[in-house]
Amino acid sequence: MASMRQRLGLLAVSAAAVGGVALGVSPAAMAATSAPASSAVTASFHCEPAHSGWRWQWFDDHHGHHYWRHWEYDRHHDQWYWHDYYRDNQYCGHHH
Repeated sequence: MASMRQRLGLLAVSAAAVGGVALGVSPAAMAATSAPASSAVTASFHCEPAHSGWRWQWFDDHHGHHYWRHWEYDRHHDQWYWHDYYRDNQYCGHHH
């Protein structure tokens, strides 16, 4: 499946194609440019998350990184904390 960055790029492409109508692009040219982009955008959002349940959280930090977090218990310190899985940076569970 596409990464978040790829999905955002596809959204920008389809938004640019839709915005072309206001710029005077003919409907035929509009259909030729927007049809593949819109179908690709629709297909990219149909995926199952890699993790589910209340202890998992998809996290976007202020540096533009994306990763999964898991609410875990530390028996040694007797406390709960968010464990960040930086290498697990794919939202979708299955990659086609």
